[in-house]
Amino acid sequence: MDDWYPIQVKQMDRVGRPDIDSFEAAMMRTRRKKGFFVGFDFSRDALTEIDGFSGANTSSLFRLRCVKFWMNKSRKNWRDGETL
Repeated sequence: MDDWYPIQVKQMDRVGRPDIDSFEAAMMRTRRKKGFFVGFDFSRDALTEIDGFSGANTSSLFRLRCVKFWMNKSRKNWRDGETL
């Protein structure tokens, strides 16, 4: 069974296109169809690169998440008394 997904987390203010390029290359080299990239924020060039990669590789899914997504989700769950 070969089900695993590459994940990269960047602890920097803004992820740039070179970071996305490296991750895309790793996905293609390992023949992964789905990958997750987490950062605090993403530059316009990074977002454009992701759109281009996803368009050229229609079988690939590139999931992008900002840390704010989880922070907002965590705050809501804490208010509701739930755990993540």
